[in-house]
Amino acid sequence: MSNNKIVLSGIFTEGYGIIPKKLMRMKLNKNLKLILAYMLSYTGGGDTCFPGIRTIASDLELSTTTVTKYLKDAVREGLIIKSKYNDNPMNHANKYKLVFMTRDVPPYRNIDVTPSGTPKCQPVGVTMCHPVVQNNNTINNNNDNNKEAVNRPYLPLSKLLCTEHMKSDPKYRPGRDTAFVFNRWANDIRLLVTVDGRSVQDVEAVIKWCKQPGGFWVSNIMSGKKLRLKFPTLWLQYQQSLKQPADDDELTEEEKKFFED
Repeated sequence: MSNNKIVLSGIFTEGYGIIPKKLMRMKLNKNLKLILAYMLSYTGGGDTCFPGIRTIASDLELSTTTVTKYLKDAVREGLIIKSKYNDNPMNHANKYKLVFMTRDVPPYRNIDVTPSGTPKCQPVGVTMCHPVVQNNNTINNNNDNNKEAVNRPYLPLSKLLCTEHMKSDPKYRPGRDTAFVFNRWANDIRLLVTVDGRSVQDVEAVIKWCKQPGGFWVSNIMSGKKLRLKFPTLWLQYQQSLKQPADDDELTEEEKKFFED
């Protein structure tokens, strides 16, 4: 009997999970449902996962406090069981067993395979070949370790957004967990550069321009997400400011209403 390897492509390359309809119909808080569904995306065909609280919070755009609260609720209600990932005292990672998903045979373990080696029933983007390698749970959780590394080159811009704002408000702090906030902002700035096609130099210039003390945008650009959302407008206004005297930069009341959310 030959072993099979799950090869992931397209949207499945970072791993996948199965979300049952029954979970969506359970009488649970919507944030708790969201967190449980997210954790299911890390289980593959099993019922255990170990994503970090910061990773969950960052991907779902929730605070770490909110994630911690609902994980405690899930443990209390018997929906999940939390334990240490291993016995290493230096490793603070937790492992979660999703009790409500316990099953005898994980999906895809006994897939009926055609002579060509392709399963008769499988999600689009998942194909089978030989021989066996790491499982989906490993793929999912290894991606967590790479996210901070991917965002790291954009942390200086993330911190610049904060330090430039502090020129107007010296007591400003982005939150209690500044490392988490800076990483989330860095992720948005990374997308601004890699997906939207903006250069690092242009992003830096716009941050410094929009955070000039007394300017209209100082109190309106308070996160990486907002910076990315408003960047097309910010870029045009920044370009205009280079072509005219500084006194002409002030927006009219009608323009301010137009650009506000």
